[in-house]
Amino acid sequence: MGHRVVHRVSGGRLGQLERGAQAPRGRALEIITAVHLRLYRWTGGFIGGSAGGLPTLLLTTTGRKTGLQRTVPLPYFPHPEGYAVVASFAGNPKNPAWYENLRAKPEVMVQVRGRRFAALATTAGPEERPAIWSSIIASAAMYADYQLVTPREIPVVVLREARG
Repeated sequence: MGHRVVHRVSGGRLGQLERGAQAPRGRALEIITAVHLRLYRWTGGFIGGSAGGLPTLLLTTTGRKTGLQRTVPLPYFPHPEGYAVVASFAGNPKNPAWYENLRAKPEVMVQVRGRRFAALATTAGPEERPAIWSSIIASAAMYADYQLVTPREIPVVVLREARG
């Protein structure tokens, strides 16, 4: 029975050879995300401000179907004009919901530790993405692993603080 539970929680990926295929998905990822989000909010990022050695921010998008605010914790990377985040969805074949939401409505809210601000989210284009992607995988090789297990090009999003 224990193996069956592990198989269901891991989405059948336990024991996979590809590291990107071992990342939590499904219900396990939902639980991890919910706990991370609550700890980050309650402590202003003191707990949850770093995950797996990577700095973490909270990204709030507007649901494209519901119009409700949706917040997710995401690792971020410095960018000359703000922050870069990766829509890896742990190598899932489809984009994460937060990415589809910001494509529909790019005005987002960002929280980095205790600082909250409005931002404009844009997907890095073919001219900008290669340089950003190279710097991201140099500090977080797991994203290269995720790219190996998904057929889609993993989007990189630049969050630029809204002015005005």
